[in-house]
Amino acid sequence: MQFKASQKLLDSERPSSSQQTGQSVQPQMAPDYDAINFDDIDTLLDEYKGAEAHQQLIAIKNDSNKDDVGLNWRIGHACYILANCSKEEEQRRVLLLEGYEHIRNAYEKAPNDHNVLRWAPIITGSLSENANGHKERIKYGHEFKKYVDEAIQQLPEDFALYHMRGRFRFEVASLSMIERGVASVLFGSPPTATYQEALEDLLKAEEMDSGAIDNMLYLGKTYKALGNDKEARRWLSKTSKSEGIDFVDNEQIQEARKLLAEISGGEEEDELQESDCDTAEEI
Repeated sequence: MQFKASQKLLDSERPSSSQQTGQSVQPQMAPDYDAINFDDIDTLLDEYKGAEAHQQLIAIKNDSNKDDVGLNWRIGHACYILANCSKEEEQRRVLLLEGYEHIRNAYEKAPNDHNVLRWAPIITGSLSENANGHKERIKYGHEFKKYVDEAIQQLPEDFALYHMRGRFRFEVASLSMIERGVASVLFGSPPTATYQEALEDLLKAEEMDSGAIDNMLYLGKTYKALGNDKEARRWLSKTSKSEGIDFVDNEQIQEARKLLAEISGGEEEDELQESDCDTAEEI
């Protein structure tokens, strides 16, 4: 299942460079390159028009500006939208890999940029959940943990970061013995987390900004894992009644309905809904 940052995160006000640092700073870009005007592209990204934004960003990119931080994190953002709008798992993975390369480039140049801090864990977390095999999943998950911890330290008021960490903790608590063994080989010891720790982060995210489909789903899953079926039903029911904006949202709503049916002993509910978002096939 695809990692999904809430649309509320995507809709949040994008801080300027001076707002991010509290002082005037120069744009991060290649020498002797004029600043890119991203206003129109930012509007496309805010409107979830990933294909058009991606097309324009790739058209702008050239040898002189390929290391521009603003260009790179925006390409990552556009790839993320396209991945969420794709029905095909392999296409999602290809798009996320493209986004990952660009956000890595941006992070290397400006690790304290607030937009980079947001998108590094989002894209890397998505890639971890779309990984091929245990080794790749653990590798990206380890990198995600580094990014999300740094982001929470610098952006403590960003509710989506607590959702991401809570979701990561849920996945770590759910790791199989095989995956824990792979993590031990790769990093010396497997990551550790509990469902209770996951719940604390997810509840904090919900308290800060309620109603995100992905957060409500994971609250339901975490309560289910903790054996609290009453609370699991409450959050899964809320998720199942939500309206999605893309294929990933609709997958999460469908997952909530299936889990709700399992707890209630009923049958699976409606088929996956169609999305009205900009589709990946348009790129």
